[in-house]
Amino acid sequence: MRAINRLNVSSRRAFAVKAALAVSGALVAVSVQAQKINPCIGASGPLTGAAAFGGESIRMGAEIAIDEINAKGGVLGQKLSFKIYDDGG
Repeated sequence: MRAINRLNVSSRRAFAVKAALAVSGALVAVSVQAQKINPCIGASGPLTGAAAFGGESIRMGAEIAIDEINAKGGVLGQKLSFKIYDDGG
């Protein structure tokens, strides 16, 4: 009788593990679909302060390059976007 109980417990645990893996796999697939966003190029530069002229040059150069890439169809058919953050120089 004890062997049957052990078998039931282990098969229940195996079932629970398989069910948990199936649910987590489904959740990962859903979250990957939800996170499809446009590719982005990021930079951090001095947009304010004494070195702001350097940051503006970086920003303008990156925007020109990204505009050229997007004019040719983007990357893998998707348009690039550009985000720059001010590090205060």
